[in-house]
Amino acid sequence: MKIFHVLKTIDPSHGGPAVSAPSLAAAQAKQGHQVSLAFMYSKEQQEGINKTKKNIPYFDGIDLVLIPNKGIKDKIFAISAIKLLLNEIRKADIVHIHGVWDPIVLQSAIIALFLNTPFVFSPRGMLDPWSLSQKKWRKRIMLTFLSRYLLNKSLFIHCLNETEKNLIKPLNLRCELRVFPNGIFPEKVKDNLDKNIFFNSFPQLKNKPFILFLSRLHYKKGLDILIDCFAKVTSQTGNLDLVIAGNDDGEQANLEHKIKENNLGSKVHVIGPIYGDLKYSALRNAECFVLPSRQEGFSMAITEAMAYGCAVVVSEECHFPEISEYSAGYEVSLDAEVFSQAILSLQNNAEQKNDFIHSAKKLVASMFSWHRIAEEIVSAYQVKKKYGEISN
Repeated sequence: MKIFHVLKTIDPSHGGPAVSAPSLAAAQAKQGHQVSLAFMYSKEQQEGINKTKKNIPYFDGIDLVLIPNKGIKDKIFAISAIKLLLNEIRKADIVHIHGVWDPIVLQSAIIALFLNTPFVFSPRGMLDPWSLSQKKWRKRIMLTFLSRYLLNKSLFIHCLNETEKNLIKPLNLRCELRVFPNGIFPEKVKDNLDKNIFFNSFPQLKNKPFILFLSRLHYKKGLDILIDCFAKVTSQTGNLDLVIAGNDDGEQANLEHKIKENNLGSKVHVIGPIYGDLKYSALRNAECFVLPSRQEGFSMAITEAMAYGCAVVVSEECHFPEISEYSAGYEVSLDAEVFSQAILSLQNNAEQKNDFIHSAKKLVASMFSWHRIAEEIVSAYQVKKKYGEISN
């Protein structure tokens, strides 16, 4: 099958879709499909793109289509993309579009519709109420005059979990909503990974038990709540530090002010983004992983934490109900006091923590393998193509 994926970027500093979309493409390529991947490219992103290439297995099996970003016309209309997209979509059996609002994804849907090539949208959290409330009027106008029409022409909309599906339902779209989660490559989970990889890079943390936050430094990730939570933790135990790993996405200045305001400078370590074995070594060493996010589509970081045996404490807004259903960690309300009590409970109850870790590893192995997910999504493409599009 000839599968053509389109997204804004594969630079991991831009968040989860930049990793999850190419991971799906790589898993489909591994299964023998002819897979292409198009994204906007600029030289400033080359370092991040190289990290993605290095850290995703089977990435070499994907044909890359780099769309040059030449300035304001591309930023607004993706003009440079049109000719390249026309060429690729003509050859494709299916176009899988990741995102909703970016010009390159809208151009792809318009061209696919013009060429009568079936396409699928993966909104990746961009259609839930929290996301729609950001830049509200711009998105409302786009949804009314263009995006809704294109979404309704999809073979189906790929939701990451039942929560995302239920949050999209009130939009009353006329296409089917299908659920397929993000995943991990099981072969990347190394039981013998050297724990010292992390401490070799950050020797100041050696012999210091720490909580790990691993995500973009963005308002929606709840860093303000995290610092309030950690202040409560340190008031009850002085035996934990907090490591915050991720690239600045507009929130680092506020974060540093909040740390200073709470006199936590000696206990909080803002270390920047980490990738590959350095990231996995951090997860292996952390006492727990925390994510007090205000909104998530499907967090790759949570899945990786569970796979690497790191106990998790996440907000209900992360939309990962399996954590509670399978007793795989704490899924709690978005409240600093509740988060702090969950963290302290893990510290004070080693047996419960180990039970969580055991359940989490089983959960990831059984439900969140990219190989299984890729196979199921390809089957969904083929079934929809066989029986035709939903009437619009």
